[in-house]
Amino acid sequence: MPLFSIIIPVYNVAQYLEFCLNSVINQVFTDYECILIDDGSTDESPNICDNYSLKDNRIKVIHKKNGGLSDARNTGILNSTGEYIVLLDSDDSLSSIDSLLNLSIIINKTNVDVIFNSKLTTFFDNNIINSSEQFFDNHECYYPNTFFKYIMHNNNILLAGWLFSLKKKYLLKYNLFFKSGLFHEDELWMPLVICYAEKIAINHNPFYSYRIKREKSIMSELNPKRLIDMQLIIDELQLRKNQVPKNVKFIIYERSVFIFFIVFNSVFTLAKKYKNENNEIIKKLNKQKTLLFYVKKIKNYIFLFLFFFIGIKQSYYLKEKIKFIIKGSSENPNIKK
Repeated sequence: MPLFSIIIPVYNVAQYLEFCLNSVINQVFTDYECILIDDGSTDESPNICDNYSLKDNRIKVIHKKNGGLSDARNTGILNSTGEYIVLLDSDDSLSSIDSLLNLSIIINKTNVDVIFNSKLTTFFDNNIINSSEQFFDNHECYYPNTFFKYIMHNNNILLAGWLFSLKKKYLLKYNLFFKSGLFHEDELWMPLVICYAEKIAINHNPFYSYRIKREKSIMSELNPKRLIDMQLIIDELQLRKNQVPKNVKFIIYERSVFIFFIVFNSVFTLAKKYKNENNEIIKKLNKQKTLLFYVKKIKNYIFLFLFFFIGIKQSYYLKEKIKFIIKGSSENPNIKK
């Protein structure tokens, strides 16, 4: 059994795939398998996958019909044989030849189920833009509640599935698979991963390099489905809240409210052609607004009061007018005329 199973979903990324795979095969640490899930690609990606598997017997390829990122990740997890799962997107890369070696040292030292890789490099077309450490206190491990409080009090921390490395047994035990068909699937998966963990180790070494603003990236535009899916994630989290330990249930509520406000701050910026979807999203916000009652913050109580007495829409415009006054901006396109 290899220590790591590196799961790489592949869909029409021929331009970037070799760069990604080279970052894997050049690792100093070699006790791993790399599973490429060709998710119905129509470009040269399937051939690139097959060619790399012929060169290196640690690389395995699964060709399947297109089912989306979540389905591809789940396929890779279920077909893996490694002790720990490492998620890697096919247009990104491991940031150092020592990425897996450093991760293995942390695993040998802590034997935890979940590791958060906090040092992230962002780049565009292979040019490094920024390398940043997201946890600055150098603690080796956190309990789930303190880990979550840290990330919620540091708004610049990026949370994504590929920043977590986890024991496969842990994922199977708590049924921590990705829900298919969702945008922002990590927002449903991540809080549950945190809640079920006994401890979360922090990897402060360079680990992951994230490519930003790739042309045709699924993250490049805002559309109603993104907001509708976020509301579905809130519903799913509420269904799971009674399954997590009581001392971390607040994580489910706080992350749900965090997502609620993302939707609230975005729905009124949708294009006019999405009027029907806009109305449905607002109706759903009205149903979900009582979540704010369970996260005891002055801001939430103020908005809850406004939602009940002047409505979701007018609360948004009031908020924008107050921002406009405070900032003293010369124009504010979001203010209702």
